[in-house]
Amino acid sequence: MPAPRPSILSWIAVMLLSVPALTCGQAPLLPAQPPPPEPPALTTLRAEFLGQIVTASRQLTEQFTNALAKLEDELVTSGDYEDALAVYNRRREIESSISQSPAPPANPGVPLPASTARTTSAVTLDVDALTGWRTSGSYAEWALQKLTPGRYTVQLSYILTDLPVPDATLSSRFAVVEVAKFKLTEVSLLAAAAANTRLFELPRSKDATVYTTVSSEPIAIARSTFTLRLEALQGYAANAIRIKDIRLVPVEDKPTSVAPVVGELPASGEKDLQTLKERFLKQLADARAPLITDYQARLKTLAAQPSVTKNAELLEQIDAEQKRASDTTKPLLGGPVRPKRDGSSSDGGLDGFEDISGVKLVDDPANTAERFKVEHEGRQFWIKLAWVRPLPASPDEKDALQAATKHFKIDEDEALTVGREARNFALGYLEGRPLRLLVRGKKNADRAAAPALVYLDDISLLFQLVLIDNGFASFSPPPGNDRKPTSEMAMMKLLSDHEQQAMKRNPAPGAWSFRKEEAR
Repeated sequence: MPAPRPSILSWIAVMLLSVPALTCGQAPLLPAQPPPPEPPALTTLRAEFLGQIVTASRQLTEQFTNALAKLEDELVTSGDYEDALAVYNRRREIESSISQSPAPPANPGVPLPASTARTTSAVTLDVDALTGWRTSGSYAEWALQKLTPGRYTVQLSYILTDLPVPDATLSSRFAVVEVAKFKLTEVSLLAAAAANTRLFELPRSKDATVYTTVSSEPIAIARSTFTLRLEALQGYAANAIRIKDIRLVPVEDKPTSVAPVVGELPASGEKDLQTLKERFLKQLADARAPLITDYQARLKTLAAQPSVTKNAELLEQIDAEQKRASDTTKPLLGGPVRPKRDGSSSDGGLDGFEDISGVKLVDDPANTAERFKVEHEGRQFWIKLAWVRPLPASPDEKDALQAATKHFKIDEDEALTVGREARNFALGYLEGRPLRLLVRGKKNADRAAAPALVYLDDISLLFQLVLIDNGFASFSPPPGNDRKPTSEMAMMKLLSDHEQQAMKRNPAPGAWSFRKEEAR
């Protein structure tokens, strides 16, 4: 039988394999070169990503290895040693991967997602990071509920680089910074809140793709409700800044040893009860001492004001208040004065104000930073912020625009720019928050607005002060020379003092940052 002839495919394969040898004067084909090594940043990111996956699936993986161990025992009992060996090898492989993966964090702390932050209009959310820190005073803040009191450090991750495409206009007005400075503060009027101020200095990132994590010194949180603000100390219009992964991490304090009770306890326990009461009162007095000292210092400063020294009756009231604050047997007063049902307050001040709690902002296209619609127990009405005048957002508000340019010594365009930012800030800041109002006048459903002092009920903070501190409003006392009650004078003095502080702050916030040099 003749041998089979080779197929045409076999002949083509032989010719292709012999091509390198048949080429005239050319070197044979070189083997494929290995791919170039990947950048270190990509290797790091991939390792972090895989570590996060393993950490997140650790519990499920451990359950799976336990099931494999049980299956292995069953196979050995039944005499199926080959399958038992395969299960054993697989279980050991998984356990090895777990041992090599990063351990889960002991306490990840309280995350502050970028998506839940209340921000000024300059700060924007880009995926999971806060960007756009273009103006001085730009900030993001978080209103936290149900926190466990204690000491926490604040951690954040950031990238600081130049703008990808430099803007010639910005480059001429703003310099690229090597270190960005941010301030961390507790939003509260309590004197103790100043102790929670921390500074972050963020150096330029060496790698524009890798986030750097920094931590603050511990802060003390004494209440379950807490508002934290991260604020830019200057404008970074020529830089690109991304901040994310902000979180509160508890500080593990070493427990203090308590001396044991020596001696036998009496049957009635009266002596020990008295000892505990005395110890508690002493600790309470120690905690109150700095607050009382600060309050008395403020009263002394108020009494030294030229306008107050001429008022004998007011000086007498301040002296009485200093004596009352010195009496440690009585509790300190806190928060705004609550009027009685007849409209008068307990100290003869805030006459005619109605105290309303549980108020919510109503979304309405006619809302502004100064006047907006609210709802209380199913009834909607309009209110107007008392004793302050926010900058207008529309050129149609000619009187308000003229007053703003005159007061802040700025141009109309600058006033309108800040006014639009003030409107966005005010409505975003109040949205969804429980409000408490001290309203004077009739509450109408039409456009007539009743003057009101607006408090953020969850943190007992006067909203008028928030606008003034951010340079979004000016102090505007009511017209007339009528003699005001003591409480009203004290609150107006507080608003006026905050405006003077905002005007002198460096860097200046809001409209004060546009103030002409010759007017400063």
